[in-house]
Amino acid sequence: MPAAVREYDLLLEQPHPFAPMKILPALIAACLLGTAICASAAEPSKESERDQQQIAALTKEVQGQQTAIAENQTKIDAKLVTIAEALRLAKIYAARGK
Repeated sequence: MPAAVREYDLLLEQPHPFAPMKILPALIAACLLGTAICASAAEPSKESERDQQQIAALTKEVQGQQTAIAENQTKIDAKLVTIAEALRLAKIYAARGK
């Protein structure tokens, strides 16, 4: 049997259904994921509660700052509209004066 035919035959074979090199990493990942879930399900410590309170306080502060920024942006937009209208009128009057 020629070498080219034998190579072609090897290409047509199906891979073995049991692939331990693929199963082992998946098994390790599943174990690590299970361990992480069990560890996170434990009762939170006082330090964790304090961190959560700090995060809540910082979140409220950031929300207040975002509200102030939005209000300032609204004021800026209103002033820009006023300036644009004043410039438009100035151009009209400048064109009439020539």
